[in-house]
Amino acid sequence: MDLRKRELKKIDTEIRELEGFNKIDSATIQRFKQSGTENKFMIEQISKKTILVSNRNETIATLKERAPLVNSGVFDNELAHNQAIVKSVMNMKTIDKFEKKIKIKEDDKGNKIISDKYYKSMSTWDKGKRDYKYFYKVFLKNSSTIPDRLTKKLLNLPNNKGYIWRGVSFYGHKPAERNKPVIMFEETRDRTLIIHEYHPKEYIQYHKKNGGKNVKVKHIIRKPIEWTKNSIQL
Repeated sequence: MDLRKRELKKIDTEIRELEGFNKIDSATIQRFKQSGTENKFMIEQISKKTILVSNRNETIATLKERAPLVNSGVFDNELAHNQAIVKSVMNMKTIDKFEKKIKIKEDDKGNKIISDKYYKSMSTWDKGKRDYKYFYKVFLKNSSTIPDRLTKKLLNLPNNKGYIWRGVSFYGHKPAERNKPVIMFEETRDRTLIIHEYHPKEYIQYHKKNGGKNVKVKHIIRKPIEWTKNSIQL
C-alpha cells in the first residue's frame, strides 16, 4: 500500500511539473506569434517548443492512464521489484560508508588496531554486502540476456503489454492502449506461453501450448484501495 501511495505521489508530481513546463512554453509560443516579428530564431523556437509541448502531453496522458492501474494494484509486483533493487543499491552504499568510518587509528606510527567486535560486525556486513551484490548482479545479467526477437517485438507493442524474461519485466515502446488491461507474456522451457492479464479488479493467467488455445489456469479477484488522502485527482 505504501508503495502505491509513493508511486501515485510521484506520478502526481511529474504531471504537475510537466504541466508547468507546458504552461511556460505555451506562453512563450504565443508571445512570439503575437510579436509580429518573424526571424529564423523565433521560427526555430516556436517549432522546438511546440514539439516539446506535444511530447509532454503524450507523457501526461500515459501517466494519467497509469495512475488508476497503480491504485488498483496492477503494478504491485513491478513496484516491489523496483523497491528491492533500490534497497540493495542503497545498502551497498551504506556498507561502503560504514567500512570507511569504522577504521580505528592507534597512534602516530600509523598502526591500526581492529577489535574482535569490529571483526564480528564486519563479517556480518561482508556477508550482507556479498548477498546484495550477488542478487543485483543477477538482475543486471538477466536484463542483458533478453533475446533480440523479444526486443524487436517490444518495439511494436503498446506500453501496457510486454514480456517477462528471467523474472524481469520489459514493456512495449508504443503508447499504452486506453482502457485495456496490462498483459505480460512469459515463455517457459517446455515452450508453454504464460499470459499474465492484470485488470483493475482481477488477475487472470492463461497457458498456451504449441500454438493451441488459451487455457485459463488462475483467476484472482483484486480489491482496489479506496484513497481518502494524497490520491491523484484526474
